[in-house]
Amino acid sequence: MVYANTQPPKKIMAGRITIDKQQGIALFQVLLITAVISIMAIQFTQTARNQLSIASTIVDRVEAQAQLRSTEAELLYSLITENRQLDKTSANVYARKWNFYGKPFTLIDEPLDSINDNRQRAEQVSFSKDGRRVKAVEIAGRDNVNITMQDQTGLLSVFRGNAGSKFEDLLQSFKQNPAMDESEIKRYVSQWGANTDNAASFDTQLTDQIQPSIMLNSLIDWQDKDEGEQINGAEASFYNHPGMPTNLPLQTYQEMRHIRGFNDQLLELLHPYVTVRPLAYFNPMQSPARIMALYMPQDRVDEIIKRREQGELDTLQFENLSGLETDETINFVTSGTLRIAIEVSVNQVRLTKELDINLQPYDKHPYIEFEIKI
Repeated sequence: MVYANTQPPKKIMAGRITIDKQQGIALFQVLLITAVISIMAIQFTQTARNQLSIASTIVDRVEAQAQLRSTEAELLYSLITENRQLDKTSANVYARKWNFYGKPFTLIDEPLDSINDNRQRAEQVSFSKDGRRVKAVEIAGRDNVNITMQDQTGLLSVFRGNAGSKFEDLLQSFKQNPAMDESEIKRYVSQWGANTDNAASFDTQLTDQIQPSIMLNSLIDWQDKDEGEQINGAEASFYNHPGMPTNLPLQTYQEMRHIRGFNDQLLELLHPYVTVRPLAYFNPMQSPARIMALYMPQDRVDEIIKRREQGELDTLQFENLSGLETDETINFVTSGTLRIAIEVSVNQVRLTKELDINLQPYDKHPYIEFEIKI
């Protein structure tokens, strides 16, 4: 009998197992490679997204910088060429929207009240030096801009200690009347990150740092020309540091941080109320409410602020309500010494620039910049 040439069953099974093992290893390798490629793809995608986000932020920042510069140029041009008062029929959106008492404003126009308003704005003209009628320059503005302007004649000037007892009264007011008005609450929350619900009054930890007599007299000693020390003041023996005090007028607001009794927190607190610039007069019509309250009863202040917010306050009304009149120290004309803050937002990018300037439209250099903060 002849048998077929076949492998024994055990050898066949072993061969199949070997093939199955090889196929399993190959499948595992394929899955492993696929997983590695997937992880790499995810990493590449994430990296690309991050790079795209960074690139987008850079583009937004460049756009914000361009808009900030344009807004600054337009605003300065408007301040030099327009009357420094609200004019709702002006072809210039800045003149239609601005104020000079420190209230933030945007350049978004409200709807015109009537066809007459539209016609007035369209037909507004000015005159050149040779008497020719020229169309007013129309500036439209932007909807992502916030501007704040404060006429510094509405603030207390600490130049050479000029504010005197009024500066001391202002310091006392934070202790005696820590309650904040609406503008103070917004400013306080933005500066210190306080919860609006708990920010009805200034924090006692802040107001307890205020030492009115020491701060006023040290401020005088810092700027006077002698070495005589005021009561509660500070001269060279107190500072024990070369060049302190300077015995010169303050050059910048931030210089006050070096004076006895002052610190960074108190400078932030006082900034909306105080200027280091020498002023020819005081204009209470442009003052913050807390400064007005140093010159008149609170109920008069409330009525004046209400009318000012509504755009109904004029010089005669202010004189009748406040009891203050024009004299050698008080004037109701908006000055050219301004504190300006411009904020531009583009998506998640927000840029702010602060200017401390003096306008002189008829000079070769139409404005002087005292301080710039970006």
